[in-house]
Amino acid sequence: MFCLLAFSAVLILHYFWRSRLAVVAGILVSGLLTGGFGWRVWPKSPAVLPVRPQTVLTSWGSDPRQGCSAAVDGLALQEFEDHFDVIVICGVEVASIDEFSDTAITISSAYTIRPANIPIETPTSEAMKQFVLTKLNSVPRMPGAQVNAQIAIWYYAALVPKKVELSNVRRLSDIPRVGGKIFTNEQRKIIATIPTSSP
Repeated sequence: MFCLLAFSAVLILHYFWRSRLAVVAGILVSGLLTGGFGWRVWPKSPAVLPVRPQTVLTSWGSDPRQGCSAAVDGLALQEFEDHFDVIVICGVEVASIDEFSDTAITISSAYTIRPANIPIETPTSEAMKQFVLTKLNSVPRMPGAQVNAQIAIWYYAALVPKKVELSNVRRLSDIPRVGGKIFTNEQRKIIATIPTSSP
């Protein structure tokens, strides 16, 4: 870059005694070349600053027959507190079912974001409870023996606009449609071990 500036200065001096027009032209051309070169090589600031890494979900897990229990770090969400509330969603992991289209899930109420740990307890929805019971009933059993069933449960935290009607949210894919955001990079899972009664 400095070499280009020096070359431009030499050009200006060379033509200085010959013509004012040449001087002006030399200045304009050298300025354009130098500016264009500098733009390409000068380090640029990112258009969007990266968000500092923070974990939104700080705890999660409970008996899926009873409810979904989690806690959210409200301090990590303070930049959204004026326009959004936070919710927690959980569901049963099944390889053959797209979790973003699944309606057998549990969605919490909307909680106000505040700079504290926010506990969120939600009774299991009837659709999810029936799905869990169906999976439990499908576990092979032996007479007189207790069998423990293992069920994978996923958890997400999400933001929804304040005063949004949560009745319009029945699946994960509905959250972006109402103007919300799912923290998809922070999916959490538990393996719930549930004893089943013998036949």
